[in-house]
This record gives sequence, structure tokens and C-alpha cells, in this order.
Amino acid sequence: MKRTFLLLTIFLISANFLFAQTNFDNGFKKGYKKGYCQDQGINCIEPTSPIPPSPKIEESSKSYNDGYNRGFILGFKERKSSEESNSKYKTAKPIFIDSIIYKTPLKLRKKKLNEMDEKHRLNLIQAGKIKHIIEKLREQIKDTSIIGKLNKKYKYVENLEQPRWVLIAPSELEKVEKSIKEIISEYNQKNK
Repeated sequence: MKRTFLLLTIFLISANFLFAQTNFDNGFKKGYKKGYCQDQGINCIEPTSPIPPSPKIEESSKSYNDGYNRGFILGFKERKSSEESNSKYKTAKPIFIDSIIYKTPLKLRKKKLNEMDEKHRLNLIQAGKIKHIIEKLREQIKDTSIIGKLNKKYKYVENLEQPRWVLIAPSELEKVEKSIKEIISEYNQKNK
């Protein structure tokens, strides 16, 4: 019991000496962080400070200010050297490209939006006609492979009805019409 108590006491005393920090050490850590973030604004992320050095002859281990000043200078130099080493690898600054909608006057915006609405309405009409043709063909045709192809085209046309495809839908709907004609000719040749 006495032996464990003696070992525990020695361990606690040595740990106290190992982890004890002087005012110089505390000042150095704070100064290093502040020096690193000097002139960086509020977005600067403070780095972890290195192990504080021993005080010089003219510095005192009891002086917070001596540690702060030394840490500030080292932190500032560290940031400058890291900026110089990273200067070769800087990426370009992002440039915001204004959308046409924001640059145009309000009357023109309304006109453009109305044009887009009209295009969407015409797309819906054309898609409705194609879907109607596909439905009639599915009723008449009994071949499962042809019906499978028609079902894929039907789903694709339904997707093209969405407003986000308003600009590409007319050309895609024309392609669907051509492919339906090819499917019909394929079916007719199989039945001959």
C-alpha cells in the first residue's frame, strides 16, 4: 500500500512539472495565433501553435508579454512564408456571370417568360399527339417486343413534357415521331 502511494505521489509530482506551463508559454501560444491571423480578417482560422521555445537571455519565463511578442513574430513570419510557397498554386478567383434574366429590363423579362410558356404549351400539344398515337398502336399491336419499345417512347415523351426541357423538347419530339414510324415499318415487315 505504501509502495503504490509513493509511486502515485511521484507520478503526480512529475506530471505536474511536465504539464506546467509558464506565462511565457501561454503568451507565446496566444501571440502565435494572433500573429498568424494578423491582417486576415474574421475568416482566418487560427492554427495550432508549435511547442514554445525557451526564453532568450533578455526574456523572462514569467513574462506573458515576452512570450506573446515572440509568438506573434513567429506566427506572422510563418503565414508570410506559407503564402509565398502557395503563391504558385493559387486558383483563379471566381467570377460571377450575370444571368440574362437579371440584365434585361422587366418588360423584356416578362416577354421572354411568356415566350417560354408558349413554347411549353406547344410542346405539350405535340407530346399529347404522340402519346395518343402510341396508345392506339399499343391497342392494335400484339408483339411484346414492339410494345416494349413503344412503352419506352411513351415514358420518354412524358419526361419531355416537363418545363425544364422546354428548349430541347421540340427536336426530341421530332426524333420520337421518326422512331415510331420506324417501329411501325418494322412491325409491318414482320407481319408480311
